[in-house]
Amino acid sequence: MQYIFRTVISSSARQTQAGITLPAIDNVPANTNLTLSFDWAPMVGGTRKFDPVQVIVTITNGSNVVDLAPIGHNFQNSVDQLSWLHAELNLGNITVNKDTRITIKSNGWGENKANTGSSVYLRWFIDNIKLTKTK
Repeated sequence: MQYIFRTVISSSARQTQAGITLPAIDNVPANTNLTLSFDWAPMVGGTRKFDPVQVIVTITNGSNVVDLAPIGHNFQNSVDQLSWLHAELNLGNITVNKDTRITIKSNGWGENKANTGSSVYLRWFIDNIKLTKTK
């Protein structure tokens, strides 16, 4: 389950690792280089420990699935203050059309206590998702 706080999505609030799949994107001219950008932050608990989450972007076109490199954080437990991290990914020559699905998810996608045997804490927040023509 995900909770929406005005414009921020909090993922994994019910100990099931989740993500977001963007709606279909139409009218992108062929051979257009695109950049996906967003702000994200890991959850930090009451003990001031940051969840060791990484964010992964998956782009699906039919049977062709591309996982981009995981995006992590370097926050130090009990030292750093939580702040937004900006991610900017050049999609290069990846085709984006009405059949493309872009998913932003945690590295623990689909995991929960029932299928891992332990509580999973890979919570995170995301905001300001943009897909723009690369300059």
